[in-house]
Amino acid sequence: MSHPLPLLYSYRRCPYAMRARMALLQAARPFQAFEIVLRDKPAEMLALSPKGTVPVLVLPPTATGQPGRVIDESWDVMRWAWCGEDGGEISREGGTAPEGWWARAQTPENLTLLQRNDGAFKRLLDRHKYPERFTTDGDAGTSTPASVRQAACTEAPNVQVNYRHCHRMTTAAFDQLVDDLRNGRRDGDIPPHGTLARVRQHIPAD
Repeated sequence: MSHPLPLLYSYRRCPYAMRARMALLQAARPFQAFEIVLRDKPAEMLALSPKGTVPVLVLPPTATGQPGRVIDESWDVMRWAWCGEDGGEISREGGTAPEGWWARAQTPENLTLLQRNDGAFKRLLDRHKYPERFTTDGDAGTSTPASVRQAACTEAPNVQVNYRHCHRMTTAAFDQLVDDLRNGRRDGDIPPHGTLARVRQHIPAD
């Protein structure tokens, strides 16, 4: 299938795919979206990225007719959205933007936040939402779904507190962070694309 625009394989509820879509939209990168069905993943996507997860961004063929690059990690899609192939960040108005969104995302504060968001918080969130998947994992041994969920809640008293716990944040500080991210008040120091989708994901389980 030929496509003149970058093709993004996505899934609307996946926080990694949300992260990629938000970056492409914020950077004003035109793209074609293909919404996958998890139980019937497209063979073309699997051929391009055998790990079978989204997002997968397929760039158009090169000027010489070579196949376009395949980018299948959300953080790399974000980097491409802002910096393109040459690594120079592009502003929405055109031209370079050396202190733009991507550059600001590389602060130690944001990278630490991202690591915790995609690491410890994700681990606890998965065990709360899908405990049946972890009844025989290395962390819990042989357990029931209820005990897996209870263990996650013991480590961090409930799903909403997971994020606060991992960051040693108070309730008020967490609520302020979510509100700031949603309303763009942390754009100067923590671009939200890497974290907002995950913050949103915890809300239905509260």
